[in-house]
Amino acid sequence: MTHHLTQSLDQRHTRLRRAVLGTLSLLCLLLHSGQGVIEVTEDERESTLPVYQEPDAEHPSVALDHELFSLDQVRDRRPLDDLADTISYYGVLNHVRRVDADALKKAASEFLDQRWKVSEFKDYPRDKFEPFVDMWLQQNPRHPYRGQPVTLAGHLNLLRVRDHDVNPYGLSPVYEAYLYTDDSQSYPATIIFTENPDQLPAGAQRSESVEVTGYFLKMYSYRAVSGKTNYSPLILAKEIRYLPANDITFSSQTQILIAVAIIALIGLLLVFLWWSGRAERQRRRQRQQAVQASLPPID
Repeated sequence: MTHHLTQSLDQRHTRLRRAVLGTLSLLCLLLHSGQGVIEVTEDERESTLPVYQEPDAEHPSVALDHELFSLDQVRDRRPLDDLADTISYYGVLNHVRRVDADALKKAASEFLDQRWKVSEFKDYPRDKFEPFVDMWLQQNPRHPYRGQPVTLAGHLNLLRVRDHDVNPYGLSPVYEAYLYTDDSQSYPATIIFTENPDQLPAGAQRSESVEVTGYFLKMYSYRAVSGKTNYSPLILAKEIRYLPANDITFSSQTQILIAVAIIALIGLLLVFLWWSGRAERQRRRQRQQAVQASLPPID
């Protein structure tokens, strides 16, 4: 992926800060059908973006307030390049690192259960539900996943450490990773996370069997090496963790390959045993013939 999400965000952020300093208000696009105003207070004027103060800052709610985090103004299938996206990005990324991890994962499981019941996968078993595909297929401007907690599992093939520009929450550096799930094929989900407790290796190294729980922000667009515009779910999280050994599962395709390999090994073993037995029988006959040939003839 040649489009670097965080670099683009930082460049936009710098330009926004220059535009805001010395002004009394900050204008941005709020809805597809109209415009609105984000007021800039005296305290906020020294920073680029407003700082959200939740009613219970010590115990933040798992559910996101769409108005508080400007989520209804975020637009899909575009780069992360306008003010509404930037406000939501920083606010949600700061929020997710403070939410109780167990509560967030429980909420993600409940939300994905709800999505399965109304998705095109509803006639299939729950374990056949493909969240990545469901995210991809949504065309409604009010994306049903927007601001919702989700859990994805798979492997990483690239992880970068990125420095962010100055922001109200001190979010720098952050980690940017591309996660491939069983149902995403060659298209990754982009994960931005703030902590790396499992010391996942940076660079183009494959990390197997990892899991992330975070908030879906948008389907964002990027330019592939081929020049084609692709889309990726953007997930904001606190961390990506290795799956415990007893939680590691295999996709149906991998299970089929494993079964075929086992059958092939059993087949090879049977062929080897048959060949070994046949060779032994041949050697035994040859020894018997040699013994009989060495005996004197019977008168």
